[in-house]
Amino acid sequence: MGPTAMLTIAVALSLQASEDLGHLVRARLDLARPVALAKLYSRAPIEDRGRERAVLDDVRRRAPGFGLDPDRAVRFFAAQIEASKAAQRAWQAQWAREGAPFDPRPNLARDVRPKLDRLTPKMLEALRKGSAKDLARKAPKEPWLRPAWATATAPLTR
Repeated sequence: MGPTAMLTIAVALSLQASEDLGHLVRARLDLARPVALAKLYSRAPIEDRGRERAVLDDVRRRAPGFGLDPDRAVRFFAAQIEASKAAQRAWQAQWAREGAPFDPRPNLARDVRPKLDRLTPKMLEALRKGSAKDLARKAPKEPWLRPAWATATAPLTR
């Protein structure tokens, strides 16, 4: 098998994985670290009720277009938001103990929120398909992030 065929297979597998809701939940949770870092450096609070309300209102508006019950979609995304805040608190607690990383300072509006916003329709589509495979395999290795993972995936395991 040549390099082109191998690349085609790798891309196909990546696209298939990216459609899995568990993968998308993990991708969203992974973005909690740069969010926490941006908020740490800007001294912004983790809780941002205006942004949370805007995300949930957007989900409620878009859910019917994906064939989803708006209330179910909002419950799912509310869990994602709570999980992200729990992960942000965990990251910031770790940095308080061990010191903040020397990573480049992300700009929340320019660097991170657009990535979160691109995940939303993918997650709505995956929620419609009900594709949440191998959740345990995608769980964070960091023990302090496991409670956030449990919060994020609770709507999928009920």
